[in-house]
Amino acid sequence: MEPSSITAIFQAFSELLKVSQYQELIDLELLKMGAFPAADMTGQPYASKVTMPNLSLQVRNDAWTKNPEDGQKTFDMLGSKEKEMIWVEDTTHRFRDGYNYFGRYPEKILAFFATYMKYFCES
Repeated sequence: MEPSSITAIFQAFSELLKVSQYQELIDLELLKMGAFPAADMTGQPYASKVTMPNLSLQVRNDAWTKNPEDGQKTFDMLGSKEKEMIWVEDTTHRFRDGYNYFGRYPEKILAFFATYMKYFCES
């Protein structure tokens, strides 16, 4: 699961590109394209409905979002009793170090599957 909200991603991008004063215009363009404004494109209002076991991974200092606060907020809102957050440290690179994390360090995901996939296979 990627717990970052689109609001936090848009906020970080607009600051990086020095266009944060135009967020309302960006939202208007999104609406024109048939999309939703950034504030409406977040899973946070629905996070409490996620009750299945969850393993989340976030790059703590991801340059493309407002972590750790945004990812942690969504994670904390999850309704699951069985949940774990893995923070990828010492990088700002979401693609290189975040999305490739389990390929480099498969132990956590394999342990998670070994623990929780049996529930899905037994039904």
